[in-house]
Amino acid sequence: MRALELPAGVSSLSADDPLLAPILNGATSTTGGLVIHNQTGATLAVGKTLVTWQALSDGSTLSRYVYLYPYGWQVLGTTNNLRVFEHNGARHLLYDRDKRLHAIYNDGVNVWYRLGVRRGNRLFWQAPVQVNDSATPIGMSTYGTRGETFALVYDAAGNANLQCTWSSKTPSNRSILTRRLVVDPAGNVSTGAIVHTGIYGSFQSILADSTGRLHLGVETYQTLAYKYSDDGVTWSAQQTWTASAWQCTAFRFPNVVIDSKDRVHLLWQAESYQGYTNNWWVGFYCARDPRTGLWTAPVNVLAGKPDWGPPASGQQVLFAYPNLLIDDRDNLHLAWHGTSRSHIYAWDDTFYMVRLYNPATDTWGPWTNDATLHRRDHFNTGDGEDRNYTWVPSLAYKPGGDLLYAAIMFGLGDDEVDDPTVNLTDSLLKTRIAGQWQAGFSNVTQTNDLRSWYANVPAEVLVDPNGHCWLDMIWVDGTRDDYNILLRRIDLGGGKPGDCNGDGTVDIQDVIVLVNSYGRSRGQLGFDPRGDLNFDDIVDVADLLEVVNHFGT
Repeated sequence: MRALELPAGVSSLSADDPLLAPILNGATSTTGGLVIHNQTGATLAVGKTLVTWQALSDGSTLSRYVYLYPYGWQVLGTTNNLRVFEHNGARHLLYDRDKRLHAIYNDGVNVWYRLGVRRGNRLFWQAPVQVNDSATPIGMSTYGTRGETFALVYDAAGNANLQCTWSSKTPSNRSILTRRLVVDPAGNVSTGAIVHTGIYGSFQSILADSTGRLHLGVETYQTLAYKYSDDGVTWSAQQTWTASAWQCTAFRFPNVVIDSKDRVHLLWQAESYQGYTNNWWVGFYCARDPRTGLWTAPVNVLAGKPDWGPPASGQQVLFAYPNLLIDDRDNLHLAWHGTSRSHIYAWDDTFYMVRLYNPATDTWGPWTNDATLHRRDHFNTGDGEDRNYTWVPSLAYKPGGDLLYAAIMFGLGDDEVDDPTVNLTDSLLKTRIAGQWQAGFSNVTQTNDLRSWYANVPAEVLVDPNGHCWLDMIWVDGTRDDYNILLRRIDLGGGKPGDCNGDGTVDIQDVIVLVNSYGRSRGQLGFDPRGDLNFDDIVDVADLLEVVNHFGT
């Protein structure tokens, strides 16, 4: 992997800089002889640079791209496939209650897990842990890998248990396998047995309820399958919804969310609805009552929406790549891309609507507040394909408030051409405050000549005890050669320095929090993470000075 995150405040490096030695000077030719490279004495900027090495022994050459990323763009690994994060209803990032970040991805063959531990405002990553074994590689389809995801539960000892799932090509093609990783407070990882769930399919969505029961939804294409498990080993009988029963050809991209009463909400993409072959796609939704185990009948969430009804002759009205989110007040939020305006396959805009929960009646209202998140001016260059698209949105939520974020992949180019001079893609971030989407957006993956793919896997929002917020995103740089898996932490601001208890004021209450935990480290009795203001796992004089310096504000 010839990639490097630049130091803070640095936008370029001399090719002779020691930081580049492992990438440049450490490379060898196929002969294994001493090498020189064509960038000696040059300056490498953010982005990619083609470097050619020449073997001194025989003059043979080897060319590879070197990638320099801005500070804060961390390289977690590499993959051979652009569509590692294609399913925007699958979680690839999870925070635990100790504010550690867990990540899962695949390299096109194997599934990998990494643990990120916070020090200050930065994540430090432990070595990757392989989730599958050599006998259970991840499955591939025509377009890419069939996906992996995970859910988080805790055991009696307080360990974080990550239930990982993936679609494998063995023991039979499209086997949905699962394995539990146990991460103790010190960050040690142990692996359980690999178990077949009894489902055969591709993309998955899994989540645990308040009792630790795991709920798994799987795309089998002709059907949508669901099972649950209390231990990740023994799985229930399969609940199946068959596409043909609704005159559909396929059910795809399941999204599982769970409300505060452990009701499971399941939403997915239904293709060729009511026999409109490849011309009408809708979103199906149903819910499971934990008391009875019964599901409501699936319904079309777009029913009654004028722009999303049956297509006219020659038109395509397509709902695709949904992402369902539930907030801590049990409101349901839905984002997707579709063709209600263009009526042409892949000429998409991105959309949003919400279904509000009423606690007085314990019911949900209709889907409302329809909004166009990102509208594009669609055009093509002669082959019928759009060159100006906006795709695959996902939603992230700030707990305890009404702040929502949407990450949306957009581009100008041909998504089937592996050439960033032809295909330029990035991810934008939109914000919804107090029920209103704000004008404009931020391009959060833009840099020199790089090609960001699926930077819209559901992001994670971290809220510090003082109210300061961070948003973590993971995506693929699909520029050249091996594709790099990137993670970026975005500072969303907020909060107040020195405010241990998050009440908006630095006062004697914060001093009490800090004093009661002073001198203690994480894992010791009496350690209060609210007093660890610089996140170095100890409450000490540095934290005390932060309170003193901001006291009274």
